[in-house]
Amino acid sequence: ANSGGWAYGWSIRSGATVIRQQDAIEDLTITTISAGVTSIVFDAEGRATNTSAVTLVVSKTNSSAMIKCITLSSTQRAFVLSDKDYDGDCTNG
Repeated sequence: ANSGGWAYGWSIRSGATVIRQQDAIEDLTITTISAGVTSIVFDAEGRATNTSAVTLVVSKTNSSAMIKCITLSSTQRAFVLSDKDYDGDCTNG
């Protein structure tokens, strides 16, 4: 995540080399419900090295659009949940 958090953009790096830089996306809010997560690191085989689950919550700013939660589990499985009942919680439907 860039300084200020995920909503301000992010970069993909190999060591100190920036491979891709993503600036903030207008009207998009990205937060994490995983305390203190400012980076997600992958090993040479493409597996995340995190030891606990990381969840990013993606939503449109000032919109009633459905929130999406993207989780990378500690077992290296990625999945997306949708807030289908629009209550701000992706885990209950």
